Amino acid sequence: VEKGSVKCSLPFHLYSTTFVPAKGEIRFSSSAGWKVKPDRITFEFTPFKSTMEKQLVCTLKGARFDKPLDIKAEISSNAGKRTLRYGVIPADQLEAAYISSMARPSFSAPEISYAGGKAAVTMNLNIRSAGAARGRVTLSAVGRKAEITPGSFPKKSFFGNSGAESIECGIKLARWYTKRVKMIAFIGAFHGRTMGALSLTASKAAQREGFAPFVPGVVHVPFAYCYRCPFGQTYGECNFECVHHIEYILEKVAPPSDVAAIFAEPIQGEGGYVVPPPEYFGKLKTLCEDNGILLVVDEVQSGFGRTGKMFAIEHWKVTPDIICMAKGIASGMPLGACVSSAEIMSWPPGSHASTFGGNPVSCAASLATIELLKDELIENAAQVGAFIKTRLEEMKETHDIIGDVRGKGLMVVAELVKDRKTKEPAKKEIDTILLDAWRKGILLLPCGKSAIRFIPPLIVTEEQAAFAMDIFETALKNL
Repeated sequence: VEKGSVKCSLPFHLYSTTFVPAKGEIRFSSSAGWKVKPDRITFEFTPFKSTMEKQLVCTLKGARFDKPLDIKAEISSNAGKRTLRYGVIPADQLEAAYISSMARPSFSAPEISYAGGKAAVTMNLNIRSAGAARGRVTLSAVGRKAEITPGSFPKKSFFGNSGAESIECGIKLARWYTKRVKMIAFIGAFHGRTMGALSLTASKAAQREGFAPFVPGVVHVPFAYCYRCPFGQTYGECNFECVHHIEYILEKVAPPSDVAAIFAEPIQGEGGYVVPPPEYFGKLKTLCEDNGILLVVDEVQSGFGRTGKMFAIEHWKVTPDIICMAKGIASGMPLGACVSSAEIMSWPPGSHASTFGGNPVSCAASLATIELLKDELIENAAQVGAFIKTRLEEMKETHDIIGDVRGKGLMVVAELVKDRKTKEPAKKEIDTILLDAWRKGILLLPCGKSAIRFIPPLIVTEEQAAFAMDIFETALKNL
């Protein structure tokens, strides 16, 4: 706010549901004598660009601060016209902002918090059209998920509230699309605690104990855990027995014509941050395509910049058929999503839904999160993660208890063993290290048989990471 004028930045997200070429313009106007300059902006859609974000930076002049400010946008294209309302700023708030600006010219707020507040304000100011406000924000989030997920084909999304909901959607969608009933999942995997997700889970017996019977049709197979190869092989000489074993299962136990999907975490989380070799997912994808089986990846823990890529599966240059996500999707706000091609997610209305799924506050937080990730945090995860991994590998040279160091980005573990030859898990030692580190100021979590994971927030600095590594190394020396 300045004397006699209001400076505005009007962001908007356009989303085409037709995937056909379209041109048009957006013309902005206001009430109560406000004049918008400049007052319009043009746009163009192509079959391969169905979403876009723009913003108009403008000045509203000739205003009366005792009148409410009402901004409207009229969208004109070959698809027709539509008028959208940005909302009303009441006169008392406008005057207060003007008075405040004279004493305090500018202020800033955290982007995630601002996004949540913005969505809440939109709902309050448009209480009679809350559905329209919700729709605008949610459609923007749908468009962004289509843009950032692997694959350049038309996509559709389902929004829920959690990772487990996303997995449940993936299960139903795979069965509905293929008209098959069986699913293959991996030993060591964790997909959630609702019944469908739990039926796929095989991380710890305690997570399943007492909850049988599970959803029928799930077959578990060993994952590509090279450090503890379940087939007793060595990477580079193994001929990928872990993939051939799945072929054996398809031949003897689960005929391909019965198998809807293979569910996999790109990097197993609770199972020990197990990173499969570079060729693994390419071979798995080929196996799926050869047998008409869908590949569903669970990016709940590994997605949204955690590994130095937007999604971990990108490290293997593989495009999954269905991708499930949550956790980092909205920086702590409750949101989960299941994304697939428009062809696969072509089920009719009523096939699947969620009461609070895609709520506008969480969607606004997700949109802000994506921008932060793309601006700097994905790159930061890659850089600081490489620093952490290097420090751990250096410690491995002098501390025999570290049997293996693995991970990508800020999803790294050190697996501890009593003996490097036998690889006996050092479970008691882990408890001692965790307590010692906690007393010195860092909180660590175990995973897998005997691994300690390093999963700091994506905003972590190298200086903070060095502090944590020093404490961890001290804890190792104190054993």
